[in-house]
Amino acid sequence: MKLKQLWMSTILLAGIVLLISACGSSADPSEDGDSSCDPACEFGYTCYDGKCVYFEPTDGDTPTDGDTPTDGDTPTDGDNPTDGDDPDGDDPDGDDPDGDIPTDGDYDYAEPDLEFDYELVACDSNPGLSYPSLVARPNQADFGAVPIGESKVVELVLCNAGGQDLTISGLQFTMDTSPEFYKYHGALNDSSYNPIPSGYAMVVFLVYVPVNAQADTGTLKVLSDDPNTPSVEIPLVSSVKPTPIIEATPHVMQFAGAQSSQTITKVVELKNVGNASTAILDLSVVGGASSPYQVLEVTKGGQGSASNAPWSLAQDEFVHATVAMTMGDSGVDDELVATWTTDSGNRETRVTLTTGGMAICAVPVAEPDQTVRPLDTVYLDGTHSYDDNGIITEYKWEWETKPVDAYRAIIKDSSGDSIQGVWTTEANPNFYAELAGTYVVRLTVKDEEDEDCTGLNSDTVTIVAVPDETIHVQLMWSTAGNDHDLHLIKPGGYHSRDCSSANNQTDCCWQNCDTDHGANPSCPARGCPGPSNAPDWGQTGSRDDDPTLDIDDVPMRGPENINLSLPELGDYRISVENYSGGTNVTVTVRIWIFGTLQGTFRYGPPATAGFASGNHWNVCLVRVESASNIYIVPQEQDPDFGTVQPSN
Repeated sequence: MKLKQLWMSTILLAGIVLLISACGSSADPSEDGDSSCDPACEFGYTCYDGKCVYFEPTDGDTPTDGDTPTDGDTPTDGDNPTDGDDPDGDDPDGDDPDGDIPTDGDYDYAEPDLEFDYELVACDSNPGLSYPSLVARPNQADFGAVPIGESKVVELVLCNAGGQDLTISGLQFTMDTSPEFYKYHGALNDSSYNPIPSGYAMVVFLVYVPVNAQADTGTLKVLSDDPNTPSVEIPLVSSVKPTPIIEATPHVMQFAGAQSSQTITKVVELKNVGNASTAILDLSVVGGASSPYQVLEVTKGGQGSASNAPWSLAQDEFVHATVAMTMGDSGVDDELVATWTTDSGNRETRVTLTTGGMAICAVPVAEPDQTVRPLDTVYLDGTHSYDDNGIITEYKWEWETKPVDAYRAIIKDSSGDSIQGVWTTEANPNFYAELAGTYVVRLTVKDEEDEDCTGLNSDTVTIVAVPDETIHVQLMWSTAGNDHDLHLIKPGGYHSRDCSSANNQTDCCWQNCDTDHGANPSCPARGCPGPSNAPDWGQTGSRDDDPTLDIDDVPMRGPENINLSLPELGDYRISVENYSGGTNVTVTVRIWIFGTLQGTFRYGPPATAGFASGNHWNVCLVRVESASNIYIVPQEQDPDFGTVQPSN
């Protein structure tokens, strides 16, 4: 009996943006791209080549997050009826256009406000070699200690030290790397710079933007046609510089309802939520003595009155400030400003003071927008939702859009129970991103008062599941209990119903390619080494150029995914075996190349009857002409295109 295994990976919070240039005019492999800036850069800026560079808190719908040909959010990605990302009504990918505001802290999707000159730079080489040779410098990208919300740039130089042109076919992050590492294929997909001539280099700009106090690590794989080292791994190392952050609760102090000459008092908490000590130097009302608002008392940590400023606060320590408002003839708005210290200068936290009578509704904050891999478990966060005069009591998480066939993508609480579309106390749900495509989740919140907030505010979070392999093939079928199997056949190979029993190493299927089936110990999705009889394609003994099957789904209706990162030259046949299903089943195959959906193929009702058990459907051919030129062979060039044949 065939067994099914679903593999999940947790999502880490970090931020590295990967910008590829071909490359900066003053690139030096010995430098990390950072130099001193005078004066020091403000919060949210990075010092690069002596300039303070701003990182806009966008959501990633720019070339830096992969919402260009790498993620499929183009007319070919499936935001149309062919890939299941329909109907979403989005613009065009459901990012609304991004949903992010400058205060949401989405620095992990930052885009530097820089223009790069796309030109190749010289590097050392051996022109006498008869092959290309990739040399990457530095061999480890060490970002050092970076304050939360700020950034650091490291330059990675990819030099062709061989005697023939070098083609960079891909940049991939390993499974232990946070999925918030992004790629920008600026020069990578430009034939003017890739392939790289002998003695020249392309430069990759790595930008690290930490969003929490945890150090982040990972590995960047550079794939090329270097015959000796087709895959070079670059460790990514970082630490977070201790950084204080003063957060005010509430953000708005509402003094509505006071009569003339009446005094109302309210309390605001100022807490150090960062990971370093600070001191509040001053706490004052902008309007000064003429303002109807005055600070009456400051207490530290609930321990009674504190002395006058400064108030020293270690991590998680707080002060409570009592603010009084004496109503005059009419209401007045003002601001309370807390000035606090950091290593790079003083910063401010502001609180709005108002006598307005409008309802203050709870504000939902759904995050983080992120790019993940198919089969990842995605963790959502609503804890930054807030209510300026109360507390959040309930959350409602529901789908705005997801891939049509993603029936296992169910929003669940920490106990594994479905909570989608109902009110709950769960602020940190999760779901299984079983298919490539765009997932948009809407969050609505309630506060304890629900002050006439009939049109409750809502926020959306967008997750894009992007295959990170060069070729990613997905199989789905319409009816559970009708087992179908996905096959990928190497150039010159042939289809076998049970590829391992037939000793067919040219065919990747459930019996020899499943990363769990027959493996001891079992492997994670896309993992190695897989079963002992796994096909060894390309370079003998290397798993980087071998195919893998993520899931062999028997009882349900898919998905089954086959992945291949380093294909060899030639035509690969994609086929589907009806292993034990009926003829009333519709089978769908989708093919991603370099992270972009390139084709969707269907066989079965209502267009035609399905094919019987013991037969296989020849879906199409995928042709690899070079490391950067891979495409689906047109129907007229494939005599077996769409045919059904008996299986051996």
